Amino acid sequence: MRNTIKKILKENEFEWASEPLDIPLDEIEQWCDSNRTQLSKYIQSLETTLSKLPKLMWAEMSDEEMRSEQTQRILGITSIHSDLRNIYDSLDQADKEIQEFKNDHEY
Repeated sequence: MRNTIKKILKENEFEWASEPLDIPLDEIEQWCDSNRTQLSKYIQSLETTLSKLPKLMWAEMSDEEMRSEQTQRILGITSIHSDLRNIYDSLDQADKEIQEFKNDHEY
């Protein structure tokens, strides 16, 4: 098996690596930027809301308090905020990767 893989790699010489890429990087970059801008508005709104809500102190809460509607709402808002931050960070990372790719390669 190992020899077969070596033979395939040697024969192909990765010819595809030198071919021009047909990737709409500019469109992807604009899409990432547009969506980051929109997400930032929602993230800011959630942060404002979270700053007004009581902080959850798990060690001091009873089981009943942990299951209360208010606690569940705070957890829901916190989860949405966290998910949107992760998406924002992913778009930001994609944008950075596009910039690095553009700087390092002709496309």
